[in-house]
This record gives sequence, structure tokens and C-alpha cells, in this order.
Amino acid sequence: MYASFSQGYRGALSNGQAFKTPVEANFADPEKLNSFEAGMKSDLWNRRATLNVALFHYDYRNQRFRDAFALPGGAGTGFHAVNAPKSRIDGAEFELRAAATDDLEIDGGLGLMRRKYVEPMLHAGEFQAPGYNADLSIERRFLRLDAGDFRLLVDGNMYAKQYFGAFNTERIAQDAYGIANAPEG
Repeated sequence: MYASFSQGYRGALSNGQAFKTPVEANFADPEKLNSFEAGMKSDLWNRRATLNVALFHYDYRNQRFRDAFALPGGAGTGFHAVNAPKSRIDGAEFELRAAATDDLEIDGGLGLMRRKYVEPMLHAGEFQAPGYNADLSIERRFLRLDAGDFRLLVDGNMYAKQYFGAFNTERIAQDAYGIANAPEG
């Protein structure tokens, strides 16, 4: 079992992406982070399985983002570097690895995350990271040879819906999806 506390700092920033007009040029304050994490790493079943669990909480001050705004005279969209005064990220990670038999291995994981802005920022909404991601793989050894083993691996991943902008715009969101990999035949 473990617990940790750490602090991070990212210095002030000038917006180096003022490509369209000098109106885009601005500065953002330094970003500060207090990070708390607690967890457990364990061996089970005569070391044939491993279970790892981690819980985390990130407390940000002045977390930095790019904010879009309308350029003067209808010249398009510009960007500023801005700070969210207070934000939090809470999450958990779970990982299980098991050798069910000498020829069968199973790995799985689950990640959960929630981001919250304590003080509003930008022009609207909250930026959302995926609420969950999960993975599972099963590997079976069918044949042992002097040159190596013949194995079959099947795996997959799932991801929650994710927005790619700070306004949670559906037009630039990706729905929840999964990916599976297995041999054809």
C-alpha cells in the first residue's frame, strides 16, 4: 500500500500561436498542481495474479487552456492562452493480471476520471476527458517449440465519449467506442 503527495509548477506562458493578428498575443499565469495518490500493489494466488489499484486527486490553480474567440471585423477565430482559476481531476485505476493456467494469461484494466471546474473559465462549459476507459486481453499458448511458442492473443479497448473542445460541442465530440483485435479465420 502507498500514499503520496506531490506538487507541480509550470511557469507563465506567452501565447506563441498569435498567427493571425497581434490581438491573439497574451500571457497566462503560472500553473500549480497539488497531487494526491493512494493505492495498492498486490500479488495474489501464489504470485500467479497481480492486482493494482490507484486513487488520485489533482487540485489545480490556474490550469492552462487555449480559448477561442471571434477576431475583430469577422476575420475568423483567434486563440488566447487562459487560466482556469480552480479545477479538480479525480480518478481511479484498476489493473488485474492473472496466469489462469500455465498456458492462459488474462490482463484487464479500468480507468475512471472526472474533471470539474470549481471556478468557471473560458466562454462556456467544461472541458471533459473520457469518463472511463477499459481494456482486456486474453493470451493462450497452444504449442511449445524449441524455436518459440505458438500463441493466440485477443484483446480489446473501450473508451467513453470524449469532447475535443472546452465547450462540449457535439460537432467535435467522439462517441464512446470500442476496438477489438483478433486473428481472422
